[in-house]
Amino acid sequence: MSMPPPPPPGQPGWPASQQRPAATGSGARQPWWTGGRVALAVVIVLVLMAGAGFAGFLAGMAVGGFESLTADGVFDVDGFEAFDGDVPGVTPLDAEGVPGQAVRRGTEVSDLLDGQPVDHPLTLETSARVSIELRSDDFDTVLVVLDDTGALVASDDDGAGLGTDSRLELDLDAGSYTVRVQSWGSAGTGSYELAVD
Repeated sequence: MSMPPPPPPGQPGWPASQQRPAATGSGARQPWWTGGRVALAVVIVLVLMAGAGFAGFLAGMAVGGFESLTADGVFDVDGFEAFDGDVPGVTPLDAEGVPGQAVRRGTEVSDLLDGQPVDHPLTLETSARVSIELRSDDFDTVLVVLDDTGALVASDDDGAGLGTDSRLELDLDAGSYTVRVQSWGSAGTGSYELAVD
């Protein structure tokens, strides 16, 4: 008479002498969510969060810093206090500019920038909304408007849309102004067109 086969390993009826002792200590099998794996998962999550947070912080600083200098695409006058009277990327406001042609509303002049700012006088008989646009195919334009004391009224780098041309829309009181043509970095040279409407 033949004996029935033993039950599968680990099932009731398996001979006690054949059963392996329960694992204990460092060799014990543990669920994936325990021990060092939890610590590793926490570290990975923290690193990812810190990286994303740091990237967000840098992006926020960049956007916030830019927004503090701009208002509707035009450099905000108050933002320049941190630059001690300099327009970022260009020459100090008290630098001497080369005298340029006088401009008035409804005119456009062409001239040449040769590494030094060119100052175009502008006189308004009455208060008016004035549009000033500076275009050049030779250099990255920066448009600066100063009042009769030499104080900054407004400045723009790339506000004319796509490209590196400059544009300002200003409500100005009657008086004398200087429309200064400069290049970003103060090293640009070449021809330009300045239109005032």
